[in-house]
Amino acid sequence: MNELAQSLRPSGVLLLGEGELQLYDEQKKPISFSEPNSSALHRIFFAAYNAMKNRGGSPDAPFMSPTWLRANDSLTDVGWHKEFIPIGPWIYGER
Repeated sequence: MNELAQSLRPSGVLLLGEGELQLYDEQKKPISFSEPNSSALHRIFFAAYNAMKNRGGSPDAPFMSPTWLRANDSLTDVGWHKEFIPIGPWIYGER
């Protein structure tokens, strides 16, 4: 984060995007990895999460990014927003 902050011009804007390895239900609640009828995609995400964690990666970066950004004194006016994007059958007419 320090290198990113240092690369900005004065009053520059830093926009980051992260993807989670967690799936959510229609009510935007996390679906448990131990669910008995989990999809193939869910099992792949679970395996990827564990592989990244076991190799010293940061698969929890999407959750930690706001904390990391706010901890950097060079960055001001830090905001954060989580957007849910459907990956299954689309439900038309709802928002």
